[in-house]
Amino acid sequence: QALSSAIPISDLPRAGMDRNGVGYLVAGTGAPTVYRITANATGFGYSTQNIGNQQYDVAPTNLGSGDIAFDAAGFGWLSAGVDLYRIDFSLPGNPVAVRQTRPLLNGQPSSTQWAGVAFGDDGRLYFANNSSPSRYFSYDRATGELADRAPTGANGSRDLASCAYPAPLQADLSVVKSLSQVNGGAPTAATRVRAGDQLNYAITFTNH
Repeated sequence: QALSSAIPISDLPRAGMDRNGVGYLVAGTGAPTVYRITANATGFGYSTQNIGNQQYDVAPTNLGSGDIAFDAAGFGWLSAGVDLYRIDFSLPGNPVAVRQTRPLLNGQPSSTQWAGVAFGDDGRLYFANNSSPSRYFSYDRATGELADRAPTGANGSRDLASCAYPAPLQADLSVVKSLSQVNGGAPTAATRVRAGDQLNYAITFTNH
């Protein structure tokens, strides 16, 4: 099945694949059509579904450029113009891109128009600019800061592809079990425990 026969649009600047191997293509118009691409369970081929028109809670500064990367939870992170949005494609109706931030560069909101976005295996997002010479930047979601990494060359690719779906950081959980009572009284250094004594313990969970 040819893609052109299933999707009557040639301008698809934003595309990404989630952790389940389901792809999403977003057109580059004002209210862009979104297509879900699902591989056939057996054999070669795929099915294509028009799932509505992309909506924005805050209008992007540019509708022509951008990209999508998916995290481990299945949420899409979409760059559009100078801003970063998040999309929950599992919700019914037209997909809605909810603006998250305008990344900071040297402590100030960046004015860079973005072309590509992808997750790295370090858990950070990476952006590629939409101008020449092209460069890429790493983005720390904890601080909101961009770091200028390197040029990709005067004619380098300004699109990125995610190969990793970093999971959210796990909680640093600690558990402490301590003896709180022996036969109804608080234990001391001289307390001796014998068979038949009633022991009570205190268990404390701490999420650092």
